[in-house]
Amino acid sequence: MFMNWFSKFFGNKPEEKDNNEEKGKASFFDIPFQGQGLTPEREEELINGVVEKVKDYGMEGVALMLLYPLKAVNVLVAQIGVLPFAPFLELFGLRGYDYATFINKRENIESLIKKIEENYV
Repeated sequence: MFMNWFSKFFGNKPEEKDNNEEKGKASFFDIPFQGQGLTPEREEELINGVVEKVKDYGMEGVALMLLYPLKAVNVLVAQIGVLPFAPFLELFGLRGYDYATFINKRENIESLIKKIEENYV
């Protein structure tokens, strides 16, 4: 009786467990829209845009001082810092969800640091 009710609403029996290794190891900090992801072209576009803004304002040193520690906590910054404000960034014409997805990936932060260092030195 209970098993039929449970499977009717939840689709599987309680003793059946989902295997996260087969699904790509989902974690607590995954951004819900991360499945959409960013194309490599869009990631490169975001990197170049940030580098140009940093270069225009002459803030290369400050940007590097902020980005090095950001590598260690990039997922938390994306979840707590950028994601809640993403809808408000959309009001100003900035793609807030793209930036949240961008920051969530550590390789993007490393490539941003390398690009700023190339232009700074």
